[in-house]
Amino acid sequence: MPDTTSPPPGVSELTELAERTPQLKAHLVFALTRLMGPQELSFAFHRHWNGGWRVRVDLAGDRVRTIEFALLVVNTSGAVLPLPRPFPDAWRRRTGFPATDGTVWTERDDGAVVPFAG
Repeated sequence: MPDTTSPPPGVSELTELAERTPQLKAHLVFALTRLMGPQELSFAFHRHWNGGWRVRVDLAGDRVRTIEFALLVVNTSGAVLPLPRPFPDAWRRRTGFPATDGTVWTERDDGAVVPFAG
């Protein structure tokens, strides 16, 4: 089973949310609309046990669904990568998930977070 307690090289836990909340909300609206079509979204930011930030996104439509994202920082650019937890297999293999700098990331079978090569 992969070690999910510490992020792999290339990304690290976002520990300072500060002024990024509006940018992250707008980014998640854009990314989720692209993947799932228009949705009514609500956001709940919270600290994870390891000190990093997470956001729980409720999607209201025919039924309410919740997706939790670990908020990671792309070490080379400082962009924020909201990584779905768990990462839906269809997104992981077919589309990846975008960071705020436009790069797209995925999770390998061993749990490593890597740039999407799709």
